[in-house]
Amino acid sequence: MTTNKKRLTSGGIYFLAFLIAGAGAATLGGSKKTKNNKRHNKIGKVVNVSGTVSKVNKRTSKKNNNVMVSVIIKSNGKVYRAVLAPEQYLSSNDMVLQEGDEISVVGTTSEKQKGKLSTKKRPGANKNKMSLILVQKITKGSNELAIRGPKNKPLWL
Repeated sequence: MTTNKKRLTSGGIYFLAFLIAGAGAATLGGSKKTKNNKRHNKIGKVVNVSGTVSKVNKRTSKKNNNVMVSVIIKSNGKVYRAVLAPEQYLSSNDMVLQEGDEISVVGTTSEKQKGKLSTKKRPGANKNKMSLILVQKITKGSNELAIRGPKNKPLWL
């Protein structure tokens, strides 16, 4: 009596491990999706905005304790939130920003933040649209600083 068992060869074991690892990596990677199945990491159109800094925001990252800097820019009656870089990167490249500074930024709009500002918690809040810009290059006076590459990869890393 013969048994019809097939033995798994070492090549088969490696192939099986590769399939399992690939499936696991595929589920871990990728971009986040919302309930509406929309991706949040799409890069929008490139914009060039010149205006006055009305506010400088600093937020400490929980991940690596970097102090991230963003600014609110007012330009021709429109308001923009420009996401810059860690404070240390900016200051080491002589790019210190204050309210009232005249700056110019080139960057991409983010589809994640398009739309109206939330007014649920602030009934009297401004209902104007505020665009979010991921800044690739900033200019203040004669000082120009590259912050992100063409695909928004941070240059400070």
